[in-house]
Amino acid sequence: MKKFDKILFLACGLLITLAAFPVVAQENAELNKKPLLDFAVLLNQKIADKKVDLTKPFSVEVKGVLTKEGKLNPKTAKFAKSEGDAEMIKVGKSFIEAINDSGLFGYLSMLGVDKINFALSQDEKQVTAIIKSEVATAERAKTNASGFNIMLRVAQMQIKNEDDKLLLSYFNVIANDKNFVINFVAPQEAIQKLVEKNLEKLPTKASSK
Repeated sequence: MKKFDKILFLACGLLITLAAFPVVAQENAELNKKPLLDFAVLLNQKIADKKVDLTKPFSVEVKGVLTKEGKLNPKTAKFAKSEGDAEMIKVGKSFIEAINDSGLFGYLSMLGVDKINFALSQDEKQVTAIIKSEVATAERAKTNASGFNIMLRVAQMQIKNEDDKLLLSYFNVIANDKNFVINFVAPQEAIQKLVEKNLEKLPTKASSK
Protein backbone atom coordinates (compact mmCIF):
# COMPACT_ATOMS: atom_id res chain seq x y z
CA MET A 1 0.00 0.00 0.00
CA LYS A 2 1.39 3.41 -0.97
CA LYS A 3 2.15 6.10 1.58
CA PHE A 4 -0.92 8.25 0.99
CA ASP A 5 -3.18 5.21 0.82
CA LYS A 6 -2.15 4.74 4.44
CA ILE A 7 -3.08 8.36 5.14
CA LEU A 8 -6.49 7.94 3.53
CA PHE A 9 -7.09 4.73 5.45
CA LEU A 10 -6.36 6.50 8.74
CA ALA A 11 -8.75 9.33 7.90
CA CYS A 12 -11.53 6.98 6.88
CA GLY A 13 -10.91 4.79 9.91
CA LEU A 14 -11.26 7.71 12.31
CA LEU A 15 -14.34 8.98 10.52
CA ILE A 16 -15.98 5.59 10.63
CA THR A 17 -15.27 5.03 14.30
CA LEU A 18 -16.43 8.54 15.16
CA ALA A 19 -19.75 7.60 13.57
CA ALA A 20 -19.79 4.28 15.48
CA PHE A 21 -19.30 2.09 12.42
CA PRO A 22 -17.54 -0.94 13.93
CA VAL A 23 -15.90 -2.38 10.84
CA VAL A 24 -13.15 -0.40 9.10
CA ALA A 25 -10.91 -1.28 6.21
CA GLN A 26 -11.88 -4.94 6.24
CA GLU A 27 -9.31 -5.85 3.63
CA ASN A 28 -6.42 -4.72 5.81
CA ALA A 29 -5.26 -7.44 8.18
CA GLU A 30 -3.01 -5.10 10.15
CA LEU A 31 -5.99 -3.49 11.85
CA ASN A 32 -7.49 -5.24 14.87
CA LYS A 33 -11.19 -4.51 14.42
CA LYS A 34 -12.35 -6.17 17.63
CA PRO A 35 -11.65 -3.21 19.99
CA LEU A 36 -13.63 -0.92 17.69
CA LEU A 37 -16.52 -3.36 17.41
CA ASP A 38 -16.54 -3.99 21.17
CA PHE A 39 -16.55 -0.24 21.83
CA ALA A 40 -19.55 0.27 19.56
CA VAL A 41 -21.43 -2.71 21.03
CA LEU A 42 -20.79 -1.61 24.63
CA LEU A 43 -21.89 1.92 23.77
CA ASN A 44 -25.05 0.48 22.25
CA GLN A 45 -25.67 -1.48 25.43
CA LYS A 46 -25.22 1.60 27.61
CA ILE A 47 -27.69 3.54 25.48
CA ALA A 48 -30.21 0.70 25.64
CA ASP A 49 -29.84 0.62 29.44
CA LYS A 50 -30.22 4.42 29.55
CA LYS A 51 -26.83 4.75 31.24
CA VAL A 52 -25.51 7.29 28.78
CA ASP A 53 -26.94 10.30 26.95
CA LEU A 54 -25.10 10.98 23.69
CA THR A 55 -26.18 14.63 23.71
CA LYS A 56 -24.33 15.51 26.93
CA PRO A 57 -21.27 17.80 26.66
CA PHE A 58 -17.81 16.47 27.46
CA SER A 59 -14.15 16.96 26.67
CA VAL A 60 -11.20 14.57 26.97
CA GLU A 61 -7.60 14.88 25.84
CA VAL A 62 -4.77 12.38 25.81
CA LYS A 63 -1.07 13.05 25.27
CA GLY A 64 1.56 10.45 24.64
CA VAL A 65 4.47 8.98 22.71
CA LEU A 66 3.99 6.21 20.18
CA THR A 67 5.93 2.97 20.53
CA LYS A 68 7.62 1.22 17.60
CA GLU A 69 4.43 -0.85 17.32
CA GLY A 70 2.41 2.31 16.76
CA LYS A 71 0.57 2.36 20.07
CA LEU A 72 0.60 4.86 22.91
CA ASN A 73 3.31 4.02 25.40
CA PRO A 74 1.37 3.17 28.60
CA LYS A 75 4.24 4.54 30.72
CA THR A 76 3.99 8.03 29.25
CA ALA A 77 0.43 8.39 27.90
CA LYS A 78 -1.97 10.28 30.12
CA PHE A 79 -5.34 11.97 29.94
CA ALA A 80 -4.48 15.63 30.33
CA LYS A 81 -8.10 16.78 30.36
CA SER A 82 -11.46 15.30 31.43
CA GLU A 83 -14.43 17.65 31.68
CA GLY A 84 -18.21 17.49 31.38
CA ASP A 85 -20.69 14.66 31.77
CA ALA A 86 -19.13 11.77 33.71
CA GLU A 87 -20.58 9.01 31.54
CA MET A 88 -19.67 10.72 28.28
CA ILE A 89 -16.13 11.21 29.60
CA LYS A 90 -15.96 7.43 30.03
CA VAL A 91 -17.27 6.99 26.48
CA GLY A 92 -14.67 9.41 25.10
CA LYS A 93 -11.82 7.71 26.92
CA SER A 94 -13.00 4.27 25.85
CA PHE A 95 -13.21 5.46 22.25
CA ILE A 96 -9.61 6.69 22.29
CA GLU A 97 -8.44 3.50 23.98
CA ALA A 98 -10.25 1.41 21.34
CA ILE A 99 -8.53 3.32 18.54
CA ASN A 100 -5.19 2.76 20.24
CA ASP A 101 -5.83 -0.97 20.75
CA SER A 102 -6.98 -1.39 17.16
CA GLY A 103 -3.63 -0.27 15.78
CA LEU A 104 -4.95 2.79 13.93
CA PHE A 105 -2.25 5.01 15.45
CA GLY A 106 0.26 2.72 13.74
CA TYR A 107 -0.48 4.51 10.49
CA LEU A 108 0.60 7.78 12.07
CA SER A 109 3.79 6.06 13.15
CA MET A 110 4.43 5.08 9.52
CA LEU A 111 4.30 8.78 8.66
CA GLY A 112 7.14 9.52 11.07
CA VAL A 113 5.00 10.56 14.04
CA ASP A 114 6.48 10.26 17.50
CA LYS A 115 4.29 12.32 19.82
CA ILE A 116 0.52 12.81 19.54
CA ASN A 117 -2.12 14.87 21.25
CA PHE A 118 -5.69 13.66 20.76
CA ALA A 119 -8.54 15.91 21.95
CA LEU A 120 -12.19 14.83 21.66
CA SER A 121 -15.10 17.03 22.71
CA GLN A 122 -18.78 17.72 22.25
CA ASP A 123 -21.06 20.61 23.15
CA GLU A 124 -24.63 21.49 22.21
CA LYS A 125 -23.52 22.61 18.75
CA GLN A 126 -20.68 20.40 17.50
CA VAL A 127 -18.47 17.35 17.85
CA THR A 128 -14.75 18.00 17.56
CA ALA A 129 -11.81 15.63 17.25
CA ILE A 130 -8.30 17.02 16.88
CA ILE A 131 -5.18 14.90 16.51
CA LYS A 132 -1.94 16.87 16.63
CA SER A 133 0.96 14.75 15.38
CA GLU A 134 4.60 15.79 15.73
CA VAL A 135 7.13 14.83 13.03
CA ALA A 136 10.83 15.53 12.51
CA THR A 137 10.57 18.65 10.34
CA ALA A 138 8.12 21.36 9.32
CA GLU A 139 8.52 20.25 5.70
CA ARG A 140 7.48 16.71 6.62
CA ALA A 141 4.42 18.10 8.37
CA LYS A 142 3.45 20.08 5.27
CA THR A 143 3.90 17.01 3.05
CA ASN A 144 1.73 14.86 5.30
CA ALA A 145 -0.99 17.51 5.56
CA SER A 146 -1.03 18.12 1.82
CA GLY A 147 -1.24 14.41 1.06
CA PHE A 148 -4.04 13.96 3.57
CA ASN A 149 -6.15 16.74 2.07
CA ILE A 150 -5.60 15.55 -1.50
CA MET A 151 -6.73 12.04 -0.62
CA LEU A 152 -9.74 13.33 1.26
CA ARG A 153 -10.83 15.29 -1.80
CA VAL A 154 -10.31 12.27 -4.05
CA ALA A 155 -12.28 10.10 -1.65
CA GLN A 156 -15.18 12.54 -1.67
CA MET A 157 -15.38 12.19 -5.44
CA GLN A 158 -15.12 8.39 -5.44
CA ILE A 159 -17.20 7.33 -2.44
CA LYS A 160 -20.85 6.72 -3.23
CA ASN A 161 -22.25 6.38 0.28
CA GLU A 162 -23.76 9.75 1.21
CA ASP A 163 -23.09 9.32 4.95
CA ASP A 164 -19.40 8.73 4.26
CA LYS A 165 -19.25 11.74 1.95
CA LEU A 166 -20.82 13.90 4.62
CA LEU A 167 -18.32 12.74 7.22
CA LEU A 168 -15.39 13.38 4.91
CA SER A 169 -16.61 16.95 4.40
CA TYR A 170 -16.08 17.60 8.11
CA PHE A 171 -12.37 16.75 7.87
CA ASN A 172 -9.49 19.15 7.34
CA VAL A 173 -5.75 18.78 7.87
CA ILE A 174 -3.25 21.59 8.38
CA ALA A 175 0.47 21.90 9.08
CA ASN A 176 1.64 23.90 12.10
CA ASP A 177 5.41 23.99 12.39
CA LYS A 178 6.48 20.34 12.98
CA ASN A 179 2.92 19.20 13.58
CA PHE A 180 0.31 18.15 11.11
CA VAL A 181 -3.10 18.54 12.67
CA ILE A 182 -6.11 16.41 11.75
CA ASN A 183 -9.30 18.36 12.43
CA PHE A 184 -12.79 16.88 12.50
CA VAL A 185 -15.58 19.36 13.27
CA ALA A 186 -19.20 18.38 12.70
CA PRO A 187 -22.67 19.46 13.87
CA GLN A 188 -23.59 17.59 17.02
CA GLU A 189 -27.06 16.70 15.75
CA ALA A 190 -25.72 15.23 12.50
CA ILE A 191 -23.22 13.00 14.30
CA GLN A 192 -25.79 11.88 16.84
CA LYS A 193 -28.13 10.77 14.05
CA LEU A 194 -25.36 8.83 12.31
CA VAL A 195 -24.31 7.17 15.56
CA GLU A 196 -27.86 6.12 16.41
CA LYS A 197 -28.48 4.93 12.85
CA ASN A 198 -25.46 2.63 12.88
CA LEU A 199 -25.78 1.44 16.46
CA GLU A 200 -29.22 0.10 15.60
CA LYS A 201 -27.48 -2.51 13.42
CA LEU A 202 -25.39 -3.84 16.31
CA PRO A 203 -26.08 -6.34 19.11
CA THR A 204 -25.89 -5.23 22.75
CA LYS A 205 -23.23 -7.74 23.76
CA ALA A 206 -19.58 -7.78 22.68
CA SER A 207 -18.28 -10.86 20.91
CA SER A 208 -15.82 -13.18 22.62
CA LYS A 209 -13.72 -13.64 19.49
